[in-house]
Amino acid sequence: AIGKGQREWLSKNPDKHPWRRSDKFKSMPCELLKNKFGEEDISYVEEYQPILNRGYSLDIAFPDKKIAIEVNGNQHYEKDGKLKPYYQERQNEIESFGWKIIQLHYSSVYNKEIIKHLIEDLRNKHKVGNTDYSFYVDAQNEIKKERQEKKEKINKTCCCVMCGHQMRKKSKTGFCFKC
Repeated sequence: AIGKGQREWLSKNPDKHPWRRSDKFKSMPCELLKNKFGEEDISYVEEYQPILNRGYSLDIAFPDKKIAIEVNGNQHYEKDGKLKPYYQERQNEIESFGWKIIQLHYSSVYNKEIIKHLIEDLRNKHKVGNTDYSFYVDAQNEIKKERQEKKEKINKTCCCVMCGHQMRKKSKTGFCFKC
């Protein structure tokens, strides 16, 4: 578990979260599943944020269907096989926004029958297939860009509390050099 200060910092800087880094550890089972979807001509969005003001990111998402797949390692589970409290709370919150999350233990990705059944279920029951998700990706990127620009603008500019002069850096006193 992370501390309150670290949690606050991550919520204010979601782009700095370890799961957002381009050099983050790639889950081989998740990559294998993504490759299988590619072979089956099933489109998806990876690392999709279903709730924009939260730091949650879904491994594989079908945003138009509000369906997600999470490929989890053992660290996500209690000894009895239930999700650990954080991951269960996260799932409950995302599902409260109308999402369905399919939790897959990483070992199940290597089971051809499980994956065959998953793909059949996605195609037949949920009508998942080859969909252009560029709108969803572009929209999320635009929102992230706007947030970053707003954050940079706030960090770069501030005004003197006495005269209102715009300063490049915030002073400790709140006053510009002249005041």
